[in-house]
Amino acid sequence: NTFLSYFSLSSSCDWSCVRQDVKVPVTEVKLNEAMGCVAFGSAEGTLRVEAFRKGQFKKYTAQEKDKQAVTALAWSCRDTLFCGYVSGKLLMVTFRSSGGAEAKRLPECGTTVVQLAPSPPSLLLVSTLTKTLVMELQDRVQVSQVGTKDRRQGVFGACCVEQGVLCVARPGLRVWTVDTSGKVLQTLKFRECLSAAPLPPIHPLHWTPVPTSFSDSWQFSTLHWWAGPLLVTYHHSTLWLLDVTGVAVCGALSLRHRITGLAIAGPHLYLLCSGEQVSLARLTLDPCLFKKLSQEDEREEEKGAPPVIKLLPEAAASSRVRYTPSPSPAPERTSFVELVTGPGEPSIVEQFVVEPSAVEQFVVEPSAVEQFVVEPS
Repeated sequence: NTFLSYFSLSSSCDWSCVRQDVKVPVTEVKLNEAMGCVAFGSAEGTLRVEAFRKGQFKKYTAQEKDKQAVTALAWSCRDTLFCGYVSGKLLMVTFRSSGGAEAKRLPECGTTVVQLAPSPPSLLLVSTLTKTLVMELQDRVQVSQVGTKDRRQGVFGACCVEQGVLCVARPGLRVWTVDTSGKVLQTLKFRECLSAAPLPPIHPLHWTPVPTSFSDSWQFSTLHWWAGPLLVTYHHSTLWLLDVTGVAVCGALSLRHRITGLAIAGPHLYLLCSGEQVSLARLTLDPCLFKKLSQEDEREEEKGAPPVIKLLPEAAASSRVRYTPSPSPAPERTSFVELVTGPGEPSIVEQFVVEPSAVEQFVVEPSAVEQFVVEPS
């Protein structure tokens, strides 16, 4: 079945089959439901886009002249497809409303492309075996490298978590937060919380997972933004759900066989596994939580306010202000402020009044401020 691809657009999983013209393994598949088509990449460098709904667009095919395998595909917005090859070549295909398509070569990366992450309106994150690049797709493509030098070789990905903030996987179970120019803003270190036992488990319904225990061989691979501050990544047969705001692990799942693919659609996370009795699995975020995270993202975009995910410079990350509302049902509540600086024990600094709100934790930079106001938010 290596030259067959299947897709389903219904909850009943009525599968449709797309048969390729030649018996060449399909290496990448990406669905574009809005445009009504599926993109396929093959081991011989063929890029095919097939329509599954009636419309002006029917079919598109492009062949890489050296027959280098397609290693990454990504749709941006509605009508633009990015394709990366094992040779490091990049192709951008824009589909017109009239039914035609325009292909454009982007600057080559030199090594195998492992992940493509578009960020509207004109940004593309390109992760290769040795580096991550930020491409500004204007009339003239501008390329910036994340970090000052190439990293050690490996499958380390990157994604955009919000407008203007990018996350890049690094060796040693670290994640860099990066701006759109490629400048590193902060290093998030997850090794300590991953080595702590036990990790919060994710419980599958139809099979028994393997107990998750820390391994020195663990590394973050491709990164995928889910909702709010949540990132998903995996290594071999272990999946992690990461909170980049609190630098915490929200969930972990170890399987008996290798994870070969991951895709996110709204509150659903799909895993493709090799050798599992259930080779395609779906994990779902709590609907109320997903709705809350999505609404917060939408509100911030409408206001043009700062992003939901507040990322501080590394120097300021050690100081946190926490408050604990009193149980009083009155409109105003007396709360205690605890200022924590470094590893020491928290101490009560001041007593003040805050209005009822959903805030549970907030962060301030180290400073000499002795009085401040918390608005309900």
